[in-house]
Amino acid sequence: ISLGMVEEHILRGISPFKVIMGRVVPGLSVTAGTMLFMAFILNTTFKTDVTSMGNPALICLGLVFLMIQALSYGLILSAISVKTGIPHSMLEFTSFLIVGLLLIPIENFQFPLNLILLAIPYVAPVNLVKDGAFGTSILVVESVVLSLVISGIFIYLAIKFMRSAEKLIKTEGVKAIGLM
Repeated sequence: ISLGMVEEHILRGISPFKVIMGRVVPGLSVTAGTMLFMAFILNTTFKTDVTSMGNPALICLGLVFLMIQALSYGLILSAISVKTGIPHSMLEFTSFLIVGLLLIPIENFQFPLNLILLAIPYVAPVNLVKDGAFGTSILVVESVVLSLVISGIFIYLAIKFMRSAEKLIKTEGVKAIGLM
């Protein structure tokens, strides 16, 4: 969220956070188009079917949870950035940790540790996508339940943080944002 964007939208009575949420559809359509184009290129070049998958419904469910968690996380970071004046790129230090955790196979861990790993944001939805892609069923029920819980918590926190930041902007004006 940049200062100019916030001013323009507040003057028109539009929440800048709702504008961010509205960018999901164009972003997803570009991503889907790019993925289909890449699948076409790989299918024709290497004569292989990269679109074959074990359980498409599980992949879609995992991607929906990933989208919800990523959007909520982005809104939380935006609200914190607005309230503190710290750029979002400096707040997003957890990305490196999460990407590293996504690469770890869940099936390599014993019972209590694999559930703890699944409770980390993004890990359970990625496990659903992996299971759907490869046709396996490793902790599917646990992944769905933890994805629901974590997504619900993220949505709740995003709404609370957005309302708090919007309230601050409405009372203090655009000067409440600070220097970005």
